Amino acid sequence: MIIHDLTRGKYPALTRFYSFKDEVSKELIDAHLMSSELENFLSEYSLCNKDVIRLLDNVPVFLVESSMAHEYVAVPGDECSVRVPADSCVGQVVDFDVDEWLEDMHEECHGRNKDPREWECKGHSVSDYLGLYVFEGSDNVVPCRIFIWADKIEEYVRNMYSNVRVSSNDVEEIIQALYGFILRHEMMHALMDVAAYGIAPCPYFNYSNPIYSYIEEALANYMALVTCKSKFKGPHVNVGLKLFISSFAERQGGGYAVGLDLFNQLCELQSKEPLVITRIAKKKQLLDIAPVWMRVKVQFNYDVACLLAEIWKKCLKAEAEYEAGEIDYEELEAQRAQAILTIITNKRG
Repeated sequence: MIIHDLTRGKYPALTRFYSFKDEVSKELIDAHLMSSELENFLSEYSLCNKDVIRLLDNVPVFLVESSMAHEYVAVPGDECSVRVPADSCVGQVVDFDVDEWLEDMHEECHGRNKDPREWECKGHSVSDYLGLYVFEGSDNVVPCRIFIWADKIEEYVRNMYSNVRVSSNDVEEIIQALYGFILRHEMMHALMDVAAYGIAPCPYFNYSNPIYSYIEEALANYMALVTCKSKFKGPHVNVGLKLFISSFAERQGGGYAVGLDLFNQLCELQSKEPLVITRIAKKKQLLDIAPVWMRVKVQFNYDVACLLAEIWKKCLKAEAEYEAGEIDYEELEAQRAQAILTIITNKRG
């Protein structure tokens, strides 16, 4: 990938951590996330794993700051400019009734489910971005792009450690770690965006659906954590980095936190030797989950909707039990991870 610093060096804590070129795709290979399941899915559309690598290595990344919202900013070294999106978005909090959603789909014939605009609005929420993946259509010269808000990442970390005795070098290392995690998270959205490969997703199931956004964010965080894992190894690594990134993901809540659940499940499996057959099977499920989710986006239908609705109910039930003190966090983690993995066991081919 090519990283363009539109802030022109205002945030050196980030720009010193600059050499990401082709690094994420290599990490995907090393982590075995470029699985046979992904290859099988792509081959149905005359594509291969090299197309994934080519896509990720060519996504332009723009380091920006909040004050640039809606402005066209010149790209250093290029004779062009890019429009910077806003760093936050006000959206509706809808009363999403999953059973009503399924009923509407069934009655309105083969997937023409209720328009999200018809869902009952309970209020409004503000989505505050540290990073954003944008797909502007295959007809665009640069269809995929990623924006990273350098000022917000730096401000977030410095605020976290404002009352803690931490050296300036350690703070900068944590800023770099958060930047790397956010960047990888957005790259994973690009990897799972079937439209970016020229594959038409189902028009009736997209990010406006709460189930879709919940699972999509879970998997983006999960794969970001897997590819970041190598950064937390070695004798010279700050041992607090892994804890900081894990705590950050947990505080994000919702589907984002489920990504940490999946990551912890994978780490636990990889730490146990020898791997018995059941653990080998579960490890494969975890490594195959992204391409299966990509297949769901394309082959979404009423039967798949029923499966996803059941997953949604299980996750919300576990979260409600945790909030009520009926289960501990370890059990919450296990239940949510297992619910998401149901996609694998029920949706192949």
